[in-house]
Amino acid sequence: MSGNTKHKAAWDLFAAGHSQKDIARILHLSENTIGKWAREHDWKGKKIRDTFLDDNIVSNLKEIAEYQVRALKHIKEEMEEQGSMELLPNGYFDGITKALGAIKQDFNNFKTNVTILKKFTEYVEQQDIVLAKQLAQHVDIYLNEIHKIHS
Repeated sequence: MSGNTKHKAAWDLFAAGHSQKDIARILHLSENTIGKWAREHDWKGKKIRDTFLDDNIVSNLKEIAEYQVRALKHIKEEMEEQGSMELLPNGYFDGITKALGAIKQDFNNFKTNVTILKKFTEYVEQQDIVLAKQLAQHVDIYLNEIHKIHS
């Protein structure tokens, strides 16, 4: 992994909630390097801004999708009142499809994978600490691999 790729992976791990110590271990870098990157690029501030922005965008997209559904329902009801049972043109569904697609795309990105694996690892730790330690190494390797794929 190149320096820029590792920097991006480090940010993604931080944004997903990993500690700087964990990030250093996963990416095979020093804690000093991770700390330096975090300070230089204001990771804490960026995480707060990104979280607020993501929440705001998703909220707006949900409102748009909800509006589109209400509008389609209104058109359907008008057609039924007139005794017309025509299929609605595909164009009516494009806005809903795009809004819902934008909301769902977050589930496919690296950050989400990291979050899921972190929660899974925490769950396994509560059940079997020895197994969790064995899994940690494989989770780290897997995260490095999927980050290469998505970079």
